[in-house]
Amino acid sequence: MTEQDLQKEISQYTELASKDKNVNASALVINALEHHEQDNVSVKSKRYAYLFSFLFMPLGLFVAVYYFAFSVKKDSNRVALVCIIISIFTAGAFFILFQIVLSSSNVSTEQLQQTPQLLNDLLK
Repeated sequence: MTEQDLQKEISQYTELASKDKNVNASALVINALEHHEQDNVSVKSKRYAYLFSFLFMPLGLFVAVYYFAFSVKKDSNRVALVCIIISIFTAGAFFILFQIVLSSSNVSTEQLQQTPQLLNDLLK
């Protein structure tokens, strides 16, 4: 149920209550809100998914795949997109920070690529 559907349903309940005084509109609205919340991913699950996507950037994409493919909640696609955006943002920030650290330490990427060979030569 989208927000617009929920608003339509609530307006129907208030209209019905205005026509018939025996109808308890507040109980109907509370029931509609509870039903609306059951169709969404819980706040706790969203928080864990976003935190996981931030802390473990490549694995956050698996969380996104889970919400895209296997979740039946109404806002699961939005949660998956946010997880993807967080993962991409974190990977980009990590790459930029890595480049800043390399440039300030006067180490080039060519030198880093030679590091395994140098370590191999040292161990022999």
